[in-house]
Amino acid sequence: MLLYGQMYRDILESFFADIDGLVEPMADEVYNFIKKYVPKHLLGEYKMFIGQTSIGLLGGTIEKCIELGTLVPPEKTPSAEGVVMIVDK
Repeated sequence: MLLYGQMYRDILESFFADIDGLVEPMADEVYNFIKKYVPKHLLGEYKMFIGQTSIGLLGGTIEKCIELGTLVPPEKTPSAEGVVMIVDK
C-alpha cells in the first residue's frame, strides 16, 4: 500500500509542477467573475457559486480524460460506478 501512496504523490507533484503557472491567472479570473456576478450580500456564499458554475467543467474534464485514455474506468468496480478511476500513463 505504501508503494501506491508514493506513486500517487509523485503523480500529484508532477501535475502541480505542470499547472503551477496556470493557477494564479485562473484564480484572478474567477475572482473577477465572482465580483461581477455575485451580489454583494451573497459574497459569503461564493463557494456555492463556484460549485454551481464549475460542475460542467469537472464533468467535461473527466469525460475528456476518459476519451484520451488518461483516466480508465475499471472493468469491475468495487463501489458505485464512477467513484473509482485509474490514472493510466
